[in-house]
Formats: sequence, structure tokens, C-alpha cells
Amino acid sequence: YFGMKCGTAWKGKSVKLSTQEEYKAGTLTTIKDNFRVYDNMRSVVKGYFDFINTKRYANLKGITDAKEYLVLLKADGYATSSKYVDTVLNVVEDYVYPWLLKNDEAVELKPLKEIAEEVIAGLWGNGATRKQKLIEAGHNYNSVQSTVNKLLREK
Repeated sequence: YFGMKCGTAWKGKSVKLSTQEEYKAGTLTTIKDNFRVYDNMRSVVKGYFDFINTKRYANLKGITDAKEYLVLLKADGYATSSKYVDTVLNVVEDYVYPWLLKNDEAVELKPLKEIAEEVIAGLWGNGATRKQKLIEAGHNYNSVQSTVNKLLREK
């Protein structure tokens, strides 16, 4: 998920893959390198945090702004792409939960009652699909459902 190369300290599973490095701006060089392999998402996230909690990335501690974090991460040597920061920010803006980042400004989630009214109107689907959509959008499913039930009792 993070495309982390093994490096010399990695003792876990790995896979050799082709990748492109940009050692000189605008010029891509294809290389083969070993990348870390994890058994599950929990291990991948833990591995990433263990990796960035080394001395090399000590300057990242306490950074809460996504762009500042990515700029520092790249400067620390995590990525060679001259477009790394913009590429990752675009992914964050397009796919990550809406409260994290949108055009460098925090986005507020709609009030719970408004989301519940949308659920009642059928805008979020039904059953497991509804639950999945609400969770992916960053809402607490149980809170939304409780509000839906309350609103329906009041009608």
C-alpha cells in the first residue's frame, strides 16, 4: 500500500518489482528493487509507522498538515518523483475521507441530522450498501442509524 522498499534492515518477506526512479528531474530510470510484503492491512500500517519512526524521519513528528508532511517526507528521501507531493495530495483529495483534506482546506461533515434525513430519503442506499457508503464517507454508522430511528419515531 505504501510501496516501501526493503532497505538493508528489512528481515520480512519481499518481492522484486520493476519501478521507476527520478534521480534527475524529468528523467525516469527503470530499476528492479525489493519491496516489503505484509500479510494484512494492520501489519502494513504498523510497518509504515515503524519505518517513519526512525531518526531519518524524526522531523515528521507532530506535523498535522498533509502537504507539509509530504514535502518533508520527500525531502527526507522517501520518494524520488518530482511530482510525489502533488500526486499523493490528489489521491487524498479524491479518495480519502472527506474531513481530511479538500483543496488544502478542512471540510466539515454535514450535521448528523442532515445525513439521517438523506438516509431516510434513500440517498445512501439500503442495508450493507448503505452502511459501507456511510463508513467510507467517514460517518459513524451507528450514530447515523440511531438518528434515523429517532427521526422516524418522531414522524
